[in-house]
Amino acid sequence: MAEETGKAQSATPVAAAWRNGPSAIRGDVIEGTGCVVYRERLVRRVLEECATAGIVFVCAPQGFGKTALLLQCAAAIEGDPARGVPVVINAGPLTVSELCGRLASCVDEFTSEMIPHLLVDDLPLVDAAETEMLVSRLRELRDKGFRLVVACTPANRPFMSALGDSAKVTAQAMRVQPREYAVWAHLFSISSSLDVYALTQGVPALVAALRAVTTTGPDGMRALEAQAVRLYRAILEEAGETGGRLHRLFAIMLLLGGGTLAELDRCGVRVRSETVVSLTHDYPVFGVDATTRKFSCLASRSKETMSLRAELAEESPRFLEKAVRIHMRAQRVDAAIQLMDSYMPRDAIVQIVDQFPVQFALTGHAPFVRRALSGMEGARMTTLEIGVVLAFYVSALTMGDYRLARASARELARRASEVQRDIAPGDWCTARAFRRVWGSCSGIDLPEMPDSFRVRAASEPVRDLLAHARVYGRLVGGTGDVDVSEMRKQAERWEDHDELNVPHLLIYLDLLLDEALNRGTRNVKDTDEELRQLERRATERRLMSLVGRVRLVASVRRLLAGLPVVDERAFNDAGTMAVRESDLPTQLFCLLCEGWQALTIGQLANALFRGQQVLKLATEEQGFLRSWAYLLERSAMLLNSPRIGVRDEAELIDLSAEVTTPAQAWSVALHLSSARFDSDLSVWFSMNKDLLLDERFRPLARLAMFALGERADSVRRLLPPAVAEAYTLGTRGAERAEPLFEVVSETVPWDAGMASIGLFGGFSVVRAGHVMTDELWRQRKVCVLAARLTLCLGTYVCRSTLIDEMWPQIDYKRARQNLYATSSALRRAFHQTEDGPQYVLTQGDGLALNGEFISSDVVRFELLAREILLKRMGMSSREVIESCLKLEQIYRGPLFVPQTGDATFFMHQRLAFASRYVDCLLRGIDAAVEEEDLPTASWLVDAALKLMPVREDLLRRAMRVFALCGRKREAVELYGTHLGHLGGGPHGGPDEETRRVYEEITGERGGRILLAQG
Repeated sequence: MAEETGKAQSATPVAAAWRNGPSAIRGDVIEGTGCVVYRERLVRRVLEECATAGIVFVCAPQGFGKTALLLQCAAAIEGDPARGVPVVINAGPLTVSELCGRLASCVDEFTSEMIPHLLVDDLPLVDAAETEMLVSRLRELRDKGFRLVVACTPANRPFMSALGDSAKVTAQAMRVQPREYAVWAHLFSISSSLDVYALTQGVPALVAALRAVTTTGPDGMRALEAQAVRLYRAILEEAGETGGRLHRLFAIMLLLGGGTLAELDRCGVRVRSETVVSLTHDYPVFGVDATTRKFSCLASRSKETMSLRAELAEESPRFLEKAVRIHMRAQRVDAAIQLMDSYMPRDAIVQIVDQFPVQFALTGHAPFVRRALSGMEGARMTTLEIGVVLAFYVSALTMGDYRLARASARELARRASEVQRDIAPGDWCTARAFRRVWGSCSGIDLPEMPDSFRVRAASEPVRDLLAHARVYGRLVGGTGDVDVSEMRKQAERWEDHDELNVPHLLIYLDLLLDEALNRGTRNVKDTDEELRQLERRATERRLMSLVGRVRLVASVRRLLAGLPVVDERAFNDAGTMAVRESDLPTQLFCLLCEGWQALTIGQLANALFRGQQVLKLATEEQGFLRSWAYLLERSAMLLNSPRIGVRDEAELIDLSAEVTTPAQAWSVALHLSSARFDSDLSVWFSMNKDLLLDERFRPLARLAMFALGERADSVRRLLPPAVAEAYTLGTRGAERAEPLFEVVSETVPWDAGMASIGLFGGFSVVRAGHVMTDELWRQRKVCVLAARLTLCLGTYVCRSTLIDEMWPQIDYKRARQNLYATSSALRRAFHQTEDGPQYVLTQGDGLALNGEFISSDVVRFELLAREILLKRMGMSSREVIESCLKLEQIYRGPLFVPQTGDATFFMHQRLAFASRYVDCLLRGIDAAVEEEDLPTASWLVDAALKLMPVREDLLRRAMRVFALCGRKREAVELYGTHLGHLGGGPHGGPDEETRRVYEEITGERGGRILLAQG
């Protein structure tokens, strides 16, 4: 089988031998197009083992370059007569009998003294009846002094086993090794930013396909993904011809996309040890790791792979069902739902939901259950399988549809006997844990089951749900003092396969809420972004009860961090959801948060009312709510009362009274601070320091001080320096200055597929960080066309204009043909393909280079020059100097001018760029003198004088800079040289201003110089 990776050669020994045809290499000539890297390591290994064992099998699937390797071996043998004579045989079109006849004919043609090497490519599938015949023929040839190299696919593994005394080169050895990759990257202009082995597994055909990769996004990977799917299709087709066992395994692995072989074993897809060895050595494209027994298919999320999966699902629905069940048992519900949504009929989906009733709710896929079972939740619920009813129950809870949850709970109670018979104990335990989370809701109780139905050890989701119910209840509805250290350790070990995990989400929100309420908020902006992402995902899945909880936690953290309000209705909406759930502690907590939010924005009456309302409704056991409400009420009263009234009340405070809570201690301290009773406050602070500095109450105390503003200054002065910063909201000190004006970098970050054309100081082309050395770039007209289009990058140039400039002396028809040939050659020089980046664009009667994939030093020069010359406001002198130095780096020399055709346009552009370059340097010189940066000024003067030494404005600045640097002699020589260039005479002297500058520098009359020059 001739493969694209092995069709042709660029600058390798095989190329010359191949082009010479049968006269150089005997036998068949396999033709094709493409490029390949010379595999010296493999060639040497094959020839050495061929000399030792006599027969070598090169066994690999399509795409590993078997044909290329055989041809390179042939070229190596032909280049060294001492090795023998190579004979290439293309066995693809032949049957096994015809191949045996072809091999037999070689006996008459060659003798053992000639050391004939028979290189058999694309060995057809050998069945059991033909194995003995072909084995005997190969051994007979080996006994007669022939050396044989046979290229085949792993489908011929039984045949190779029959030749146990032969040497084997497997697909694992055919992969592109790390030491070889540099050569491949240079030949195919592969970007260094790509994760090569993750994208290709080292498969030669896929590594070569990286030349067409433009970005790491979906569009840029299209050519690579298409090539990978073509390899998978070939492997499936071959496995289908040899038997069903491997075909079934490959089909399920492709449907899964990734996972572990142990997951397949648990679901009835048995993978034997010899199969693992075969996957590792013969099929590297599946990414099997023999140590961890993990596998990962390439391009598993591409459109081409989706099309392949659709074909597999249509051909073998049982493979699809098996893959879905494997995903579900491995807790990869997102992947399972993607398969079900795309390829599985509704009846089969209902069976999956019945088998896994709680997994969908655990991963936030309640809408999928509702969508898949639409129309079944009404009167027909009595006819549903009991597992489907349980799925409705837990899904309804996460979506906030408590009416459906109550209806499902009643149905489960009515059919309790079916629950014990058809529901797994673990699933029932999970459903009861969901019930505990929504414990305040009425009418959703589940029926009690006997002890024999319970599981001995709770699963991780059950433990997380129960832990959330316990922690959240104590945090909001209790004293607020709860130990979450164990939960934090568990959270560090999470490995979620799905985008959303409901138990983990609830635990994460508990940890964030505990941090905000008891320890103070850190990295609020970072967690804000994470919470926004979680809110978006939960909203997309219509998990309204979870959406309200996420918004509540995000707003609490912003409130306690003193950040502006961004979600004004978060507390109100969370309170409304709590009313629907009959969750009184959450209702009171939301009222408190609304009150504190109102206090920070000056709505004092609203804040006072919220605090008083919570104090009336909260019980004595709800110490957290009462302490927050008490401090809110006292803070609102202090802000809403005149200073005289505050002082009158402060005089009645008994400083010897004992207080038991931080809220009481802080309310007195803030009252004394507002009244400016600093002596009394000092005594109170000293007596109640432990309560006032309680670390768990610090976030609320900080918020109260922030709301009171300057009235809390007396308390702030008493805080120990070690903790004073912890009681301050907002940033201290000067704000960070805005970054300086950014100029265009001289270096270009090399993205995959990007090319850069340089025109200053000569013509050059670089692609993906590699200088392009193809023969096409040695053609003058290709370079001229590329340069002409680069000067108008992104703009279409009319064909007639190009013809007039490049072929002014020949007739129009012939010139148009030349332009067509040159533009085609330019596309080939860029390696432009239909699926890859489009470097050369055609529209109407014009040609252009695509600015999305091509950059140029000319473009960078123009951007910098525009900033230097036109941006008079907003640029400091230092920024001007830095920009000029970068411009001097870009301008490596005069603009490229071709030596063929009409170069008038290029000459005009060269003069324009040179003049603009000097104009920019003049501004840089003035800025450097202003900053007294004389070394830079001298550097810029020297750079400008090299290009235009006769410009009078440059001459004046150069003389001034030389004088400031103590180089007056050079100033005199420069002026004298300029006079010599002008030639003297009444009308040939320098400008009056130039003469005056020279006289100021030297203190002499210019006449002496004129006479001296004369």
